[in-house]
Amino acid sequence: HLPIYPDASDSVCLAWNYRDALTVIWSHKCVVCFLAGHTHDGGYSEDPSGVYHVNLEGVIETAPDSQAFATVHVYPDKML
Repeated sequence: HLPIYPDASDSVCLAWNYRDALTVIWSHKCVVCFLAGHTHDGGYSEDPSGVYHVNLEGVIETAPDSQAFATVHVYPDKML
């Protein structure tokens, strides 16, 4: 739920041990994306290891009469 990359979030929303979490993520070359919430405005950044950090907008920010969900399709060469 909590973001772990500072450039994709404001500092108030980061996991308190985000540096430890990044160390684990960066130790595995197979990680290409980290999805998080909590940052109500959303956020996005690619870190120096090439991992994409996507913070989804909060449900509370969803406009009336719209949807608050996402579907991620994962393929060998891309994510949609």
